Order: sequence, then C-alpha cells, then structure tokens
Amino acid sequence: MKNIKLKMTATVIGVITIVGLTGCAASKTADKPAPSKQYNYSQFTKIKVGMTYEETKKILGAGKKDSDKQGKISYKWKNDDYSFIDVTYSTSTNKAIEKMEYKLGDNKIKVSKNKYDKIKGKQNYDDIKELLGGDGTVSEENDTGTGTTDKEYIWGNDSDENGYISVSFTNGYASFKSGNYLK
Repeated sequence: MKNIKLKMTATVIGVITIVGLTGCAASKTADKPAPSKQYNYSQFTKIKVGMTYEETKKILGAGKKDSDKQGKISYKWKNDDYSFIDVTYSTSTNKAIEKMEYKLGDNKIKVSKNKYDKIKGKQNYDDIKELLGGDGTVSEENDTGTGTTDKEYIWGNDSDENGYISVSFTNGYASFKSGNYLK
C-alpha cells in the first residue's frame, strides 16, 4: 500500500513538473518579439522605375548589393522575417529598371479557384479587378524599354487560408497568372 502511494505521488509530481516546464517553454516563445519590419509596402510604393539609386536611398537607406552582372546592379533591403524590397538598376543609365517586393503587401481580397479559372488573358487590370472583387497589390514593376511598365499584382494573401492569385500584365493586358492554396 505504501509503495502504491509513493508511486502515485511520484507520478503526480512528474506530471506537475512536465506541465510546469511546458508552460515555461511556451511563455518564453510567447515573450519572443515578432521579427521587425524595417521596410514596408508603403515605402515600396514610393520607389519608382526610373529613379536613381541615390533617390531610392533617400527613401530606404543604403541597400545591400545583391548582384552585379550583364549591365545591371541589384540592391536588396531585407527584413528579419525574410520579406524584402529588391531594385535593379541599369549600369548605363543608373536608373531603376525593375522593382519587386516579397511578403510586404497584405491584400485582403478573397480569391478562389473559380475566380482563378475565369482569368483567360487579354483582360486589362480593370477587368481583373472587377472579376476578383477589388484592387490588387503591386508586387513587381519592370521597365519594358518602350516607355511602358509591365506590372505584376497579387490578390489575396499566401498566409490566408483562401490563398492568392498573381497576375502579370504586359502592355496593359493579363499575360500570365499563378495562384496557390485556392479552394
């Protein structure tokens, strides 16, 4: 009988210890601050294709050189959570020819597989906007060299259970689509 009480007491103490340690580990995780976002979508929208690196630095500060090849230099401004802004400059003109962001926008438009299937190409931005139910978030802009800019927009959010749809526009019309986590 004494042996059974001793085993039960040891079991109870063991359970209390495990629960207590688990609680401490969870609180240490909960106390950990979220990764900082020094760079945000608002800053990204202020960067324009055609800007110089010096003009971009006034908005974002100095970037980290990401690549330097084939007449182009790319700089990246990266957050702790791996979101970033990337701008590519032509070495001949010293002007931005491409800008892109990753995971800075937070588009709340609800998208679906059904809506995705209705994007057939040769639709303009307003057509896609109406189809998907609101404005997209610009994720990339490219200077075409012909006086126009091609853009890629995202509707939805890849951290949302409803997924996202990305549409590229060339010469003002949908030219490529992709999506993920669509229901």
